[in-house]
Amino acid sequence: MGRGARPAGEATGGSVIDVAVDARLEHGSRVLVARGGDEAVARVGWLGGDFHQLRLDPPLALARGDRLEVRRRAGGDLLGVAVVLDPDAPRHGPSNDLLIRLRRLADGAPARDVAAPPLDAAALALERRYREAGADPPADGQLDEDERAALFALREAGRVVRLERGRHVHVDWAPAGA
Repeated sequence: MGRGARPAGEATGGSVIDVAVDARLEHGSRVLVARGGDEAVARVGWLGGDFHQLRLDPPLALARGDRLEVRRRAGGDLLGVAVVLDPDAPRHGPSNDLLIRLRRLADGAPARDVAAPPLDAAALALERRYREAGADPPADGQLDEDERAALFALREAGRVVRLERGRHVHVDWAPAGA
């Protein structure tokens, strides 16, 4: 089996994972993530408390509960040990609902019992607008007050990401590394 490989059906894993780490990692930093002989460089997103989102390159086949070593890229110093909570997470930012969900996962609740809260009609309508806009999304300043609230919900759900200051794009159109 090659790097990141596991027997079929044993792991789902992807390039974005949610983890609980026994140390606070610097938001936006790049680290080396290792499990056994498998490793990948990851961009760190701090979500709050001991929860982080790691965007792996290349993706690793991981399962919930896997333990990972998080190391400094230069020198390989151990920064912390992480436990995979969601091996196939959507891109998202921090929110209270997300932290509650991750805490429940960390406490052992079955994943099917801790689904993310649904988006309301306004957020779904704005998501359609962002999808239709493609690579040329509206500027945040063009959104009305209700749409800005819906934008916040979409960001928290990982449906849109920041393209540049004052502009967000649907994740389907996000440039690599966004």
